[in-house]
Amino acid sequence: DVFLGYSNGTFDEPSIISTGSETLPKSIASGDFNHDNWTDIVVANSGVNNIGAYFGFDYPTFTNDTIIIPGKSAVPTCIAAGDFNNDHNWDLVVCDAQLQSIGVYLGYGNGTFTVPTSYLTGNTPKSIFVGDLNGDKINDLVVANRGENTISIFIGYGNGSFQSQVPYSTGSSSSPTSVTISDINNDSNLDIVVANRDSNSIGLFVGYGNGSFRNQILNLLPNGSTPLWVIVDDLNHDDILDIAVANSGLNNIGIFFGYGNGSFRDLITLSTGNNSGPISISTGDMNNDKWIDIIVANVNSKTVGLFLGNGNGTFLPQITYSTGSQSYLMSVSVVDLNNDTSLDIILVDLGSSGNGNAGVFYGYGEGKFTLHTIYETGLNSDPYSIVIRDFDNDNRLDMALVYSNKDSIGMMLQRRSKPFATPFLIPTGKDSRPMSVAVGYVNNDNHLDFTIANSGTNTIGIFLGDGNGGFSGQITYSTGNNSTPISIAVGHFNNDTYLDVVVANEQTDNIMIFQGYGNGTVTLLTIYSTGVNSVPSSISIKDLNKDNYLDIVITDYNSNEILVLIGSNEGNFSKLNSYSLGYNAGPKSVAIADINNDSLYDLIVANYGTN
Repeated sequence: DVFLGYSNGTFDEPSIISTGSETLPKSIASGDFNHDNWTDIVVANSGVNNIGAYFGFDYPTFTNDTIIIPGKSAVPTCIAAGDFNNDHNWDLVVCDAQLQSIGVYLGYGNGTFTVPTSYLTGNTPKSIFVGDLNGDKINDLVVANRGENTISIFIGYGNGSFQSQVPYSTGSSSSPTSVTISDINNDSNLDIVVANRDSNSIGLFVGYGNGSFRNQILNLLPNGSTPLWVIVDDLNHDDILDIAVANSGLNNIGIFFGYGNGSFRDLITLSTGNNSGPISISTGDMNNDKWIDIIVANVNSKTVGLFLGNGNGTFLPQITYSTGSQSYLMSVSVVDLNNDTSLDIILVDLGSSGNGNAGVFYGYGEGKFTLHTIYETGLNSDPYSIVIRDFDNDNRLDMALVYSNKDSIGMMLQRRSKPFATPFLIPTGKDSRPMSVAVGYVNNDNHLDFTIANSGTNTIGIFLGDGNGGFSGQITYSTGNNSTPISIAVGHFNNDTYLDVVVANEQTDNIMIFQGYGNGTVTLLTIYSTGVNSVPSSISIKDLNKDNYLDIVITDYNSNEILVLIGSNEGNFSKLNSYSLGYNAGPKSVAIADINNDSLYDLIVANYGTN
């Protein structure tokens, strides 16, 4: 449970964060593991032999409202957003494949919209894009009509209405499926790029700057390519726009590097894997190296693929992230959804069993992501397309999706946040049963590491952090046969600036101090008895007597007492005193803080036996 404080001694209702079935979480620690200035949490899950790492930030929750599309048997297939009436509020435009039309919904700026105005398109509108096609600073529309082998141009009036369509042919049996707008030939006029699925080609319509276009120029793809999605970006850092296309039939990303005059170099391809079925692509700098990367939704392999760019037109091999065995991806978008300056990956997932959703991989820098977070769209909603904007003017991005099976638009307005992302799990070893976790700089590289007490394997484990939320493999040190280490803490015990480790062993009635060397390794230094049959249960450290050396406090479960060991500059300890907690107290945990504001540390003990 997470209780968010109000700074006046009161707290919000708890946010309950599941650690998973039969995890048996035993210990928790916190720190900023990925240098984003947000507190993260690690939890020792003794039941499943792992550590759960929860990265903190403003991870959003969303409302889930719907806007019914008027008309009989509507089948919405694509959606886009723009300000169509110059009121500085986001408006929506939705394609309807069944009614062969687009509907324009003018936004009120609070997440609600007017009744739509409809405009006829060609047969089966499949993709839509918004831009100023005639240089009048008013948004216009271009629609790809898959069933009619055309694109349609709608010139805007700036008051929310549009002229009737002007069609342009994409060629016989071409089946245009994706359209985008950019200035391909550097003449300051917007051009149109379209992916023609059945003719295996990329079409370029060069703009005159007045809303009209030359006839299509074709860039041919290999037979069987089946291009489904096209984007435009500068992929090789030469300030010239290039074209990338998702070739579903040949399982690759095709790239045409531009010359800046409307012509292109020969096609190069990036493999997305056998039978992967790339269906949608997007671009962004996912690892903050200032080079453009490519992100792809692979429908058949049920993965998101990431191609990290080298800035020269070459890319590293694909890194894949699973979207789950029941996923059926429709599109991918890239945007900073939660305002943490790291780009996130947003997926539209039809769901192979009718459980549609918008899925998000939240980025946390260096090209790393949280586990898949799912925002459900409802049973048999069949989400098909998405647009992401701030529809209610609260400085938080919202999501609008078209639900092709429910004749509606799904409005997901970003609302209250949850403090942590879905955890990723770090194995601690078979039968390890981790019982306690502590955080510190074990190898002095300014990246937080964590140590654990593995009660099942009689070891302590060290995981070295890389500063980006990743950790090394576990380094283990024995605590002795049948010792059952139960609690762990870290601190500078011998005044050498290197972090040391102390662990309490439940079955051997002792604590062990491991001396650190500042490079991530430790060796056993000293063992102190806690008394015969004492069963130490918890350990905590602070400088209790103000001599600038750390002291150790231990709870003994069986002997119902607290032990205090006073530290010295050599890392040695002497027993100062023991404090009885009363018959059958059964102390389980101890914390140290200045409770009464007298600048002296006090002890707080949780007594399991006497509640």
